[in-house]
Amino acid sequence: MRLRSLRCAARDRGAAAVEFALVLPLLVALVFGLIDFGRAYNQQISLTQLAREGARLVSLNKTDYVARMVAAAPSSLGITASNITAVTVCSATSTAAGDATVKVTKTFTFIVGATMTLTGKATMPCLG
Repeated sequence: MRLRSLRCAARDRGAAAVEFALVLPLLVALVFGLIDFGRAYNQQISLTQLAREGARLVSLNKTDYVARMVAAAPSSLGITASNITAVTVCSATSTAAGDATVKVTKTFTFIVGATMTLTGKATMPCLG
């Protein structure tokens, strides 16, 4: 009787190992996908915050807004002046009815090699 139960336990262990081997790649892919999504979302939040800072600078008629934004950007983003676009710029004669808009773009590369363009865009009233 005891020998029969040991044989069944050995077969069950083998079945559990096979099931684990089948499920493990899916679990690993899920974990790494979540990590990658978190990285992309973090960079999106950073780009949006950087665009807000740039829109504030442009709304106050600061002409060196690009250099200030590049200096303020986290080094992990790798932002250069070519990533920053002022869609609408306030001038010295602008009124508060006008808006300043800044757009920051960056290409994000996932672990698997796929890429996605992330964009942060912000608008602020002129002189505000």
